Amino acid sequence: MGRVLVFVPAFDEGERLRRTLERLAAARRRWPFEADVLVVDDGSTDGAPAAAPSFGFRLVRHESRGGPARVYETLRDAARGHEVIVTMAGNGKDDPEEVPRLVAPMGTPGADLVQGSRYVEGGKCVGHPWIRRWSTRLLHPWLFRRATGRALADTTNGFRAYRTSALLSPRLDPRPAGWTGYSMEVFLLAEAVRAGLRVVEVPVTKTYPVTGPYTKVPRVTGWWQMIRPLLGGRP
Repeated sequence: MGRVLVFVPAFDEGERLRRTLERLAAARRRWPFEADVLVVDDGSTDGAPAAAPSFGFRLVRHESRGGPARVYETLRDAARGHEVIVTMAGNGKDDPEEVPRLVAPMGTPGADLVQGSRYVEGGKCVGHPWIRRWSTRLLHPWLFRRATGRALADTTNGFRAYRTSALLSPRLDPRPAGWTGYSMEVFLLAEAVRAGLRVVEVPVTKTYPVTGPYTKVPRVTGWWQMIRPLLGGRP
């Protein structure tokens, strides 16, 4: 297995990010492979990402919030020089101890994209709002299956791993077709399936916060962006 990069974008996550960095530093010592960690501060105003270097993590700061499109550009730049890229949330919903689950299929049998899933056997979702559960477990996977012909249990989870050669391939680049915002993650997964790349699911845990907002995705416009790549045509 070549070099692994764990990519953690964050925007105004405050104490949630600090706890994520602590857990990530502790977990990294137990991973059975060497890994770099890159924290991307997408224009935060709370100062929390500044703690990243104290844990031995690299920090890239965007001076203003660029959203998913700007984060994606940084992801592509950072991917070069690594064989596997793991993306995880900076808000504490993903478990760093599970990163090896995402990386393992990259060696044998040689997956191109490993999708973390709350809904396959062994996966778990804690504190899941009911409307979020309905939309992520039923609606979106149903649309995904109709659009791609492939049944996957969890099609909106950003906790996943990419083989760098796949991520940087022209076929998986959403920019020429004009996909931006929250459409981009869905496009990457759907296009990997359509391109015949090896896509596998592994069980992971998603833990939602007890208090405060549980996502930065706008309820209406954000979800429309996540559905749009599955409806055919262009943005």
